[in-house]
Amino acid sequence: DYIFWDGEKQMEFLKREYVYLVADTSSALSEITLTILEMSDAIVLLATPDIPSIKNASRFFDTMEALDYPARQVVFVMNRMDKKAGITAAAVAESIKHKVVAQIPLDEKTVMTSINQGVPFLLGDKSRPPVQGLYDVIEAVQAALSEPEPEPAPVEKKKVTERVRLFGS
Repeated sequence: DYIFWDGEKQMEFLKREYVYLVADTSSALSEITLTILEMSDAIVLLATPDIPSIKNASRFFDTMEALDYPARQVVFVMNRMDKKAGITAAAVAESIKHKVVAQIPLDEKTVMTSINQGVPFLLGDKSRPPVQGLYDVIEAVQAALSEPEPEPAPVEKKKVTERVRLFGS
């Protein structure tokens, strides 16, 4: 069987049917992925504290900027954060010039227990660090969705008072 992707039509249908859509895309920015991103109201970009992942996040932001996608709609999240790893969210934000709005701490025991029992860890102990991290992500997405689009700044015309030469004096 084949599934033919007509992105805009399928996304419009899904947006009419559901309040929230979550698309877990690959890191490669294919035509399908770009269509999904273009039609999204908010994007959650997950990165882990390792150089390849951070480099991919930086490239993603560069691509979004080149496509004129509003940066305010990208929720940048660091996943599997471990104080022992030596890479902090602040260092990542400074390096790639984008704010990390949430961190999900590394907690193998909580995550593996959740996977093995088949019960989402959000339904368990609310005090566990990964649960708190996911609540931070949820709040950041809600903020991105509720933030009004900024008014375009008025363009001021500057009065030319002096003649400028293009090629020397």
